[in-house]
Amino acid sequence: MNKKEFIKNKLDLEYHSLSLESGIYLTLSTLGILSFISSFIFLKDNNSLTIGLILAFIVFSVALVLYQRRYKRMKSILNEIENLIDK
Repeated sequence: MNKKEFIKNKLDLEYHSLSLESGIYLTLSTLGILSFISSFIFLKDNNSLTIGLILAFIVFSVALVLYQRRYKRMKSILNEIENLIDK
């Protein structure tokens, strides 16, 4: 194996790791939002519902930011692999 293959394999492993992390973030954000919303649906108190929706929004926002960071890094890894192959 030459140096290019080692670098490509390293980038492939990093890409795979980031894709797993992004899937975890999407799953946790979906489950978190569904659990918040479902727990507050049956409440008669509007204040509790508002707090629950705000918390759900915060959880979703944090998960979205983390997902976008992973996605940008994944795109840059793909570009690095393409540049490595073209050389």
